[in-house]
Order: sequence, then C-alpha cells, then structure tokens
Amino acid sequence: MFDQELIEELKKLTILYVEDEPDVQTALASIIRRRSGELILASNGQEGYEKFLSEKPDLIITDIKMPLMDGLEMAKKIREHSRSIPIIITTAFNDTSFLIDAIDTGINQFVLKPIDSQKLFASIMHCVREITYEARLEETNRELTKNLKMLTEYRNAVEVSSIVSITDPEGRIMEVNDEFCRITEFSRDELLGQTHHLIKCDDENYDQQKKIKAAKADKKIFKGLIKNHSKSGRIFFVDLTIVPILDQNHEVIEYVELRNDVTKLIEQIHTDPLTGFPNRAALSKDIKLHDAPVLLTINLDSFKDINDFYGNAAGDRILIEVTAILDKYIRNVDGAKLYKLSSDEFAVLLDRQDKDKCFLPEILNNLIEKNEFDINDTKINLSATIGYSFTKKNIIANADMALKYAKAHHIDSISFEDVSFVEKEHENNIIWSKKLKEAIFEDKLVPFFQPIVDNKTGKVVKYEALIRMIDLDDVIAPFKFLDIAVRAKQYHKLTKIMIDKVFETFKDSEYSFSLNFTASDVLNDDTRGYLLNKIKKYGIRERFIVEILESEGFERYDEIKSFFNEVKALGCKVAIDDFGSGYSNFQHIVNLNVDIIKIDGSLIKNIVNDASSQIVTQTIAQFAKQLGISTIAEYVHSKEVHDKVIELGIDFSQGYFLGEPAPKLL
Repeated sequence: MFDQELIEELKKLTILYVEDEPDVQTALASIIRRRSGELILASNGQEGYEKFLSEKPDLIITDIKMPLMDGLEMAKKIREHSRSIPIIITTAFNDTSFLIDAIDTGINQFVLKPIDSQKLFASIMHCVREITYEARLEETNRELTKNLKMLTEYRNAVEVSSIVSITDPEGRIMEVNDEFCRITEFSRDELLGQTHHLIKCDDENYDQQKKIKAAKADKKIFKGLIKNHSKSGRIFFVDLTIVPILDQNHEVIEYVELRNDVTKLIEQIHTDPLTGFPNRAALSKDIKLHDAPVLLTINLDSFKDINDFYGNAAGDRILIEVTAILDKYIRNVDGAKLYKLSSDEFAVLLDRQDKDKCFLPEILNNLIEKNEFDINDTKINLSATIGYSFTKKNIIANADMALKYAKAHHIDSISFEDVSFVEKEHENNIIWSKKLKEAIFEDKLVPFFQPIVDNKTGKVVKYEALIRMIDLDDVIAPFKFLDIAVRAKQYHKLTKIMIDKVFETFKDSEYSFSLNFTASDVLNDDTRGYLLNKIKKYGIRERFIVEILESEGFERYDEIKSFFNEVKALGCKVAIDDFGSGYSNFQHIVNLNVDIIKIDGSLIKNIVNDASSQIVTQTIAQFAKQLGISTIAEYVHSKEVHDKVIELGIDFSQGYFLGEPAPKLL
C-alpha cells in the first residue's frame, strides 16, 4: 500500500535531470518520463543551476563530470538555496575524498555508472520517500499534538527501509529498530539508555562531530558520512541524517537518526575491480598511518602495445599475473603493502626503517623481467620502470614525478629526492598555468602588432599580430605560456581570443594583416570553424593572411591543403612561416599554392657575413619569384641586414630594425 502511494507521489513531482552526454540523457529521460511527472533537462551544471532557480523542481538527478560547471559544484550552489531538495548523483568516480565531499554537500543518493535503471528507480523512490517524509515531518512539527498518528505511521514506514534510532535531547538512545541492532550487533537492552558513543570510532573525523554538535545547537537537520563500529569491532560506514523533532515552543523533544549503510560503496571505492587489491584511494588513506613512509610507483613498460595487439582481455590476464607475482614477494617484506593503481601501474608502501629495503626497486624490476607470460601460446617478457620517494608530504605526486622522469630518460628506477629539480619545474608550470587562467578570465591576453615594410617603397604595408600577456606592468612573451596553454588544454581559447581582437582591430584599417596558426588550430574542427565564420562575418578577407609553420602537422598534409583551399576560396592569402628553418620542402610550396613565404630568422640574422645563408636565401627568393610568390625576411635587426635583404631580392622585411611589436598600429 505504501509503495503504491509513493509511486503516485512520484507522478506529481517535477524532476530536473542534468547530463552532458546526449545518448545517456535520451535513454534515461525516456525511463524517468514513464514514471514521473514533469521532466526538465539540462546539459551542464550551469544550465542545471539556472533551471533549478527558474523551474523549482522537486528532485534533481545529475552527472558529475560536465562542462562549464560540474555536478558537485552545482549541488553546492543549490544547497545555498535549499537543504531539503533531494539530489541523486550518477557517477563513475572512485575517489573517497569526492564521496565524503558529496555526502557533506548533502547528496542523498549515489548511482554508479554504468547506470542500472532498476537501481536508479530505487534511488528515486528512496528520495520520494524522503520528500514525503520531510513534507509530513514539517506538518507534524507544526501540529504535533493533532497529527501524532501520522508521525507514527511514517516512523513505521521508515522503520522497514532505514537504520533508525531515536534519542532524547541529551543524546541517550530511547528507541532503535531491528536494522540498527543487526548492523551494530548490540541488543536493544544493551543500547537503550546509552549514547551513540557506543558505536563511534575513535578516529572518527573531528570536523564531522563539530558539525553534528553545531546542527543540534541550531536545531537543524544534519547530513553526512559517519564511520561506526559494531560490537565485534567490524567497521561500517553510514550516510547519517539527524532530524530534530520540535514541540510547539520550538524546543527539541527528541532526535530521529536515519542511517543508510554505504559500506559496500566505500569498499568499492578503495578496491581495484580487476585484481581485488587496494587502489589509489586506499593508498592515500594508508599513507596517513605511516610516520616515515617509502612509496614505490611501478609502471609496466609499453603495456599499451599488449592491449592493442592481443586485446584487453589478454592484457587483464597479464595484470592479474603480475599482481600475483608482486604480492608473493611483497607479503614477505615486513610492513610492505601492494596496491593496484590505474591501468598498468602498481604501488608498494612501506616504512623507512630497514636499510635493506633500499634495494627493493631493483629486486621488483628483476622479479618482473625474469618471468615469462603466455598469451595464446606466445611467450612475452615485460619490463618495468619505478619511481619512488621518501618524503611524506605529497609522496604520491613525488613518486609519480620520479616515475615520469625515469621513463622520459629510460632509467629503470630513480627516487624523487634525486630529481627534486623537476619539482621546481613543476611548480613553475603550476604558477604559469594559474597566471594563464587569470589572464583569460581578466582579459589580459592582447595582440601586439609588428610592422612589415615594402622593400621597394620603404613603407609599412602590413602587420603581423603576435600574442602577449599583460602581467601587472610586464608584457610577457608567448614562449613563457604557450606550452603551458597546450598542456592545460587552454590553447584553442587563446587562438579564439586573438581572432576576435585582431579582426576587430583591422576591420576599419587599410593595412593587410597576418595571424599565426598552428596545425593544431587548423586540424581542430571547432577552432577552424570559428575562424572561417569570422572571416565571413568581417569584410576584410582580401587583407587577411593566414600564417602556418611548415614544420607542424604536415603528416596530415591533405587536411592542411583542404584548409588552405577553404581560406583562399574566401579571398584570403596563405603564408608559410619560418621557411628555411630545417624542415623546408619546396614541393609543399608548389602543391599548397601559397601566396607568401616568410624566410626564417635563422637565415636572415647572419646573412651579412654567412655565405651559406646568402645562397639559401637567394635560392628561396628566386624560386618564389618564378612562382609569383611574395617573400618576407624575418629578424631584420640592423641596417646592414636590411640592405642585404633588399640586395637579394626579398620583397618585404620584418624585424626590430623596422619596428618592434607594439599594442597600437603605427
């Protein structure tokens, strides 16, 4: 009867479903619509938050990883407006810190991906039960004496679905249900009159206890993850909700504590599903228990080749075998513990006490290399690379950094303490990554313009636009931040910023102008489309020159050529930049039908005294003239160089002698 009532309640509810993957959203939306009332859809956290504000849904289902704003950030913003609206998270995350953060945020239910529709429906029904409970509880608090029967019925409903205890205002247990006795292994007689300290773990999070006390003091509902133990000492984790029951004078009569057992979910988060061994989340937790830890991170070399050639199933079998080999040895090393990290990585954690353990990286390497592995009657051998660290602070990151260094330099094993200079480089990257994000957000990425002079008339006829970052009063050259932009996946944002600002600068100018693009820009559908749309929007296509380095991306020659044809069809010109820098291919120039060749500064800067540079430059100039292609000499830094460039027949010159890059046109 109660289940049917909940189903009817579900049909009255408005559900907001936030998911950025269209296929997943479409599939689950059709399932939800059949059972619920109105369904509102959003494709990212920002849109979901806006629809929460405008549509006032009763229940929210959201993914975690999404553009613009992730699901957990959206949930935190929603909790600023409502602590009561149920939120269900669909997630493939296996990170304990994320889970704790999510529960502390007030997430009601978790559904692990791939999503089982029955489990999702069960979670929805659980939330419907909570919605129904909170609605009735509010009514009960207002009219407690008139609605005692309703409260009793609801308690009976909760009794069969949750771990329930009721305490007096001082925290003494007055009532427990059968589920509470089952999970704690205490009888009712042993529990009644006691406090929940009977099942509280000594190492329970102190901040959580402070939050519970604060919620009780403010007569508010508490929700959070709590670690408890049973009578026999078995540890279990619960999602705890403490609800104060108030009388007509707003005084606490009792507390109703509802627990949901999430132990299996916590265990899944701490365990590698393939091998059953503890994973990175468990490692992070265990490191805190060591005063002087040593951590070894082990990576199987070229393991991707095995997966690609023999298949993932064969790769998984080998990972299981390697785990068994390592475990057989590690279990005999005092205080050592083996972990299976992501993909083809393992870790060993131990105390830094026994000096003999310093040889462990070499031993483990030899252990892997001496074993043969059988795949479809084919014998293969493996090797491994090991990075390790003795420094407890950031020890996982330190060992990972040592591992990356060892792999990059083809070393079997190395400690972080031997390559600590890498940390400084890493810190520098972090600093510049932060500066770059701030520059994007605060609009501090700007174009500077370097003039290009016609060698016949001596007049400025065009400009090249060059990106700069403004950091306080300093102008930062791109070599400081462009590589960081690529690693931080911000590079294409920079390209779009330059397109916008440069096109806006030259829309009312008489000058031609060029903008440098990488093969990455050209081969990126979004960036290429953005550029082509801007070219069509502004009426300056005949003055716009697309520059690209010949050395980049020419292994995808047909796609580069197709792009060149597109921009030339729109009336723009195409230039090859840094020609003569060592990758030059005259056949590319012919086949790509370019309009301009920019001769690399490595040739021009020594052209006065270097006969070889003169010969190569003159050859390029003559070749270009025969094909009707214009030439530009870069790095013209003195009058002597400029005179020599003119003598060799170069059409245009660019360099500091003629004009430095500046924020304004001359």
